[in-house]
Amino acid sequence: MGFSTQYIQIPYQEAYYFEAEQEIAKRRPFMFTKFQDTASRRAGQLRGMVVEKHVSGWFKDKWPEHYLEADNFQKWEEHCAHDFKLQTAGGLYLIDVSGPKKDGSFGSYAMKPAGGVDYHLICEVSSFKTWQEVDFTKGFRLICAFEAQHFSKKLDRKWAIPMKEWLQSIQLPI
Repeated sequence: MGFSTQYIQIPYQEAYYFEAEQEIAKRRPFMFTKFQDTASRRAGQLRGMVVEKHVSGWFKDKWPEHYLEADNFQKWEEHCAHDFKLQTAGGLYLIDVSGPKKDGSFGSYAMKPAGGVDYHLICEVSSFKTWQEVDFTKGFRLICAFEAQHFSKKLDRKWAIPMKEWLQSIQLPI
């Protein structure tokens, strides 16, 4: 990907995969389908939720006193641009988890909400070659953060904030 060689490894947890399956089953009827509702799109929704659950779960496990659920937590029909929130001495931050797009690249896309987020966290699946060859059990790499105003269709490396630097900037104890 080329953003940073210093990433945070997040281990796979079967419980988070199960949470992703359960949430997607409840949320799917209300989700934006992007372009069409196909088996491929539904598989993509699950893959995205698996990445999201592992990243948000990692924050929840590591900093439970700073972690807050998204505004649409267990409100399946409600859309929300952020996936979770962090309340630190630095303020309240709305966080979006951004995994790889269908082609393996990172960045925004046509129907991704532009507002309602402070930071986008870039996370890849450790074993990713293609979505047909992915093995979630190898874990995830939390690579970097982008401030919302710098998150676009094609991400510019100069705006990538390395994870440890970002954690310090929002005053999370490392």
